[in-house]
Amino acid sequence: MEKIIFITNQIFIDNNKPEGGVSYCTKDFIELLKTKFEVIFFPLKYNKSLLFRVRAKFGLDIFEDYNPDDYQEELLKKIWTNNIKKVFINLSSASAVSKVIKHRYKDEVKIILCSHGIEGGDLLHHSVRFKNLLPKLHSFTYPYKLGKILQNELLFRLKYFDLILTVSEIESAIEKWLGAKKIFFVPRVFSESFIEWKPIIGRLGFVGDISHYPNYYGLLKLCEAIQKSQTDTGITIRIVGKPCRNLTLITDQFTFVKSLGYLDNDKLISEAGTWMYYLNLVFYYSKGVSTKLAKGMNWGLPIISTNEGNRGYLFFNGTVNTINNVDEILQLVKSRTEDIDLLKTDKENIEMAVQSSDTYNDIMNSLYPILESL
Repeated sequence: MEKIIFITNQIFIDNNKPEGGVSYCTKDFIELLKTKFEVIFFPLKYNKSLLFRVRAKFGLDIFEDYNPDDYQEELLKKIWTNNIKKVFINLSSASAVSKVIKHRYKDEVKIILCSHGIEGGDLLHHSVRFKNLLPKLHSFTYPYKLGKILQNELLFRLKYFDLILTVSEIESAIEKWLGAKKIFFVPRVFSESFIEWKPIIGRLGFVGDISHYPNYYGLLKLCEAIQKSQTDTGITIRIVGKPCRNLTLITDQFTFVKSLGYLDNDKLISEAGTWMYYLNLVFYYSKGVSTKLAKGMNWGLPIISTNEGNRGYLFFNGTVNTINNVDEILQLVKSRTEDIDLLKTDKENIEMAVQSSDTYNDIMNSLYPILESL
């Protein structure tokens, strides 16, 4: 079995760390690669230099999360001793490490970026949609940072990356615009673990990090629609996630929202089993992919999602309630409250979608010929 090197920040492969969207996507890439290769991990640690910390404080850090010089000798030795021909880099933020490899090995070693989305994706929305929530200094430096990031992302694709693996169709389209040599879309893979479901009518649930602005924005818009409704909707929203400023802004403003904090897996499953719907509200395209959708679908729960929230997923059978208007979400919940059989059908459709999805082996059957052609 051919050996490959997988370069990633160590926190994304540390089973003792809390799970999150990046670790879920990282796991998907690793499980996919393990179907055909012997994976050798090369863990990185964040740059702790004083210069980097100063530049980050001023919003001027450009692909400096890691210092390639710290890893050059060890990385090149590992490539040589294991006769490595393919190196996979996890996340665009680690792109700078590719320079060390290409400068020594040129085209002898192929570099594949396991992208979770371009680095400028969320930054663009932060500097426009949520400019008032940014530190004042960053509101001035982010336009410069955005431009330099975009310039560097194009440079890496022209000079260093031989293939880009993306997590969504929209990211593949962006990669074409950035001039990537070759692109392959890796859809999310489901893992069936259906839980006991005894829904409390009107109770909606959300699992995620509200400090991530797409999550905050989606929940805020739904809560505003509930608040503005002329009738008592009977809707309550339960949020599972770590405390943060954005979460406090929502719970302070809307009495029908309850924050449950972080729950261990058993308590989370017990709580989620009481939800009428599992929410996946994303109303604009952001970096990466909504991994929380897979979590709810793996549990077999009825889902309310959006077109943007469904990015990165392929459904061969079944359907997901996909609604891009908050008023229509309220209408859907009301209709299911009045007809519980429709709610049960929504759940059955989710189970069908999970059970009909591609496996890692299915995806690798399409990816492997591309890797061999590099």
